[in-house]
Amino acid sequence: MLIQWKPVYETGVDFVDDDHRKLAGMVNGLAEALAAGKLAEIPDTMVELGRYFEQHCAREEAAMRKIGFAGLAEHSEEHRKVKEHIARLAERVRLDTSGPVVESAVEFLGRWFFDHVVGQDLQLKDAYQAAGLATGRGNLSLVERADAFLARFKVRTRIVAAALIPTTLAICVTVSLIHEKYGVVKEMEKVETLASHATRVGDLVHELQRERGMTALMLGGDAAARTELSGQREKSDRQRVLVTGAAVGGSLAGLADIDRLRRAVGDNSLKTAEIIDGYSAAITNLLDGLGDIAQGLDSARVTNLLTAYLSLAHGKERAGQERAVGAAGFSDTFPEWRYKRFVQRAAQEDAYFSTYLTFVDPARQRSFKETLGGQAMAEFEGLRNAAKLDLPSGSVSPEKWFSAATKRLEVLKSLENEAASDLLATATETGASAKRALTVISVVMGILLILAMLLTAIIVRSVVGPFLALADTIRRIGDGEKDILVQGTGRRDEIGEMARTIMVFRSALLANDSMQAEQSLERAFGETRIRRREELTRSFDAKVSQFVGVLASSSTELVATAHEMTRVAGDTTDRSTTVAAASEQTSANIQTVASAVEELAASVGEITRQVGHSASMSADAVHEAERTDVIVAGLSEAADRIGQVVQLINNIASQTNLLALNATIEAARAGEAGKGFTVVAHEVKQLAQQTVTATTEIGGQIKAIQDATNAAVDAIRHISGTIRDINGISTAIASAVEQQSAATSEISRNVQQAARGGEDVNNNIIDVSQGATQTGAAATQVLQAAGDVSNRSEMIRAEVEGFLSEIRAA
Repeated sequence: MLIQWKPVYETGVDFVDDDHRKLAGMVNGLAEALAAGKLAEIPDTMVELGRYFEQHCAREEAAMRKIGFAGLAEHSEEHRKVKEHIARLAERVRLDTSGPVVESAVEFLGRWFFDHVVGQDLQLKDAYQAAGLATGRGNLSLVERADAFLARFKVRTRIVAAALIPTTLAICVTVSLIHEKYGVVKEMEKVETLASHATRVGDLVHELQRERGMTALMLGGDAAARTELSGQREKSDRQRVLVTGAAVGGSLAGLADIDRLRRAVGDNSLKTAEIIDGYSAAITNLLDGLGDIAQGLDSARVTNLLTAYLSLAHGKERAGQERAVGAAGFSDTFPEWRYKRFVQRAAQEDAYFSTYLTFVDPARQRSFKETLGGQAMAEFEGLRNAAKLDLPSGSVSPEKWFSAATKRLEVLKSLENEAASDLLATATETGASAKRALTVISVVMGILLILAMLLTAIIVRSVVGPFLALADTIRRIGDGEKDILVQGTGRRDEIGEMARTIMVFRSALLANDSMQAEQSLERAFGETRIRRREELTRSFDAKVSQFVGVLASSSTELVATAHEMTRVAGDTTDRSTTVAAASEQTSANIQTVASAVEELAASVGEITRQVGHSASMSADAVHEAERTDVIVAGLSEAADRIGQVVQLINNIASQTNLLALNATIEAARAGEAGKGFTVVAHEVKQLAQQTVTATTEIGGQIKAIQDATNAAVDAIRHISGTIRDINGISTAIASAVEQQSAATSEISRNVQQAARGGEDVNNNIIDVSQGATQTGAAATQVLQAAGDVSNRSEMIRAEVEGFLSEIRAA
């Protein structure tokens, strides 16, 4: 299967990733060559892959040194082992390009690639990024950056942080609510204080308003008002003491002017209008002080009620000013400025009352309108309208005006007290509600915080605990402790899935252990077979070497013997030629004797000489025949020795054949590993059979030589006998020359017999020559057979040595 490059394989370092892609392409090239059947190209490609991997290792180790990687030594050692392994693998594939071997090698390189890239180099990704060598960090999305940041922290920390974030927000919200409610409580306490103080201030203002009105009447010449003024001042002072004793903020500003105004009334140092304005200013300052205190309230309801109260109080103050201005005018005159003030105060009064009605509920609006719509109010409105229509005539009595205005102010005072009561009740209710809410929020938040802490602790324990247990389980399994209990397999969450995955992982490891044990057993059996094969190889090597040595020695001896036979055959041929020449000479002499017999009468001396010469030649012939007999006897013995050598070769061939049979049996026992051994044993067997055939042929040739040699021996012996007879005849002729005439017929008969003997000798010599020629041919065949045996011996030796080398290499 081809390697498909994925982005997850990238380390972020460009040259490292480029090298990995190149290595993946080279491994894919090996797989494609294997699929296409181009097995011869694979060894060179593997060598090229090894060289490129060596260059990659150099670049990668340089990068590790640059970033100061702590595992550099370990990585370098691993690189060295892999380089050596790839080199050995390439050499083995070069020696054996069979399909299974190449397929296993390519599969190993594919698995090695994933181990090198995914199992080792990807572990350096974080180190490369930390050192700034990785270029892919800037392409991370926001989520990936967040994941990378959170990955720095433990799961426990992240879970606690995840719980703390909403908890912190809840705490913040709760604190905000508590702060808000606490502020409301404090605000309502302030409002309660303000309402109580406003009631007292309202009472003081009411008394000061009465004092102002009476002062205006007194200054207008009303004697009764002077008497009542003293008592009214005492009432005002009592209320002033109450207000001063519970002063709030700057609400008492302007009270110091009251005493000054009273003194001015006594010594007439100020005009009536100035005195009235002084009282009005003091009262206004008191009311404005209440407004200043009320600034910054958050409760809209309370603010509305306070605004309504202050509007009503200011409206009442304008009503008091209207009363004072009217009393002064009705007691004296109504100049234009006073009249305008009188009218303005009425208008301001109505404006404040309208504001009051705006901020109160419908019930209070109806109550206000009903209260101001009574008989007393109708009388006051009648006096006001009459005064507006006929102020200069003095148709309105000051006392009547003051009395009607005072009744109206008393009604407004009751409405003011109701508004203050509403404000106080609302503030009290709002404060109590805020206190209850504050208590509830605090208690609930405390409970929620406790529950959140407990829940967080439980969640952390339920997640981190099993995670740590699984991590410990994985670590212990990695350390070889594969029989431990994997906890959490029954869970339905992701931890349960992880636990079940670890179970599958452990099962795979156990299956792998079982497979490794089986492979170890097979390796043990294989090693035993290899040792047995090596023992058989050594034994076979020793035996075959011994047999081949003997065969080579025998073939060498056979070659030497063949050379000797050739030499002897040549010598025999030479001797036969000499004997033939002598035989021809003898035949010629016999012919001469025959001629001499015919001319016996003419030359007895010549006969004597020829007989002597014939005797001499006969003696030489006897000597040569004896010598030839000895040579031929030696040739016969050499032929016998060649027969013994042939028998020895036959024995060696039989033993070689038996050894080949034993080797075939042992190869069959060795099974698949002994196939090559079987081929060699079969070759040895064929060589042995060829040796038997050659030695059998040599034996036949040697038998022919022996037969021819025996015939030559018999012929030579017969020649020797014949020559001896001739010698005897010649002696008889010499001794019986004097009896020539008497033995002519006998001589003629003997000469004829000698002629026939010469022919026989000549024929025998020809046979000897032919035998010698056949002996030379046989010797040549023996020499060729010996050379063939020698060549076969060398072939056997080379084949056995090659077989043993391949067995050892395998």
